[in-house]
Amino acid sequence: MYIALLYPAWFAREWLPSPWNSGFLLGILAAAAAGASLRLHLWFTAITFPDQFAEQQESNSRWTRLCDLVFAGLQIAVAFGISGMHPEFAMLFVGAAVAILIGSFIIEPATVRAALSPRRERGL
Repeated sequence: MYIALLYPAWFAREWLPSPWNSGFLLGILAAAAAGASLRLHLWFTAITFPDQFAEQQESNSRWTRLCDLVFAGLQIAVAFGISGMHPEFAMLFVGAAVAILIGSFIIEPATVRAALSPRRERGL
C-alpha cells in the first residue's frame, strides 16, 4: 500500500506551494521506505528465523506504527490542502490514511497476538 500511494503523492506535490511540496514528497517517501523495510524485515525473520519473530516484532512495532502514523498524517494534511482543487485525490488520501491507521493500530496487533498466543502453539 505504501508503494502504490507514492504515485498519487507525486501528482499531489505539484499542487502544493514550495517548500511544502518537497517536504510532503520527501516525508511520505521516507515513511514509506522505512515502513516497508521494517515489514520486509519481519517477513524475512518469520521465514528464516521463526524463533526470533516474536522478539523482532516487539522491537519493531513502535517504529512501524510511527511510520504508519507519519505516512497517514501527511496524507491527511495534504488532503486538506488540495481538497478544493482536487477532491478525488483528497478522498483517496483520507481513505488510505484511515485504512492504514486501522490496520496498524487495530488489525496488526490483534493478528500478532493471535499468531503468538500459547493456544496456537499447542495446536488448539
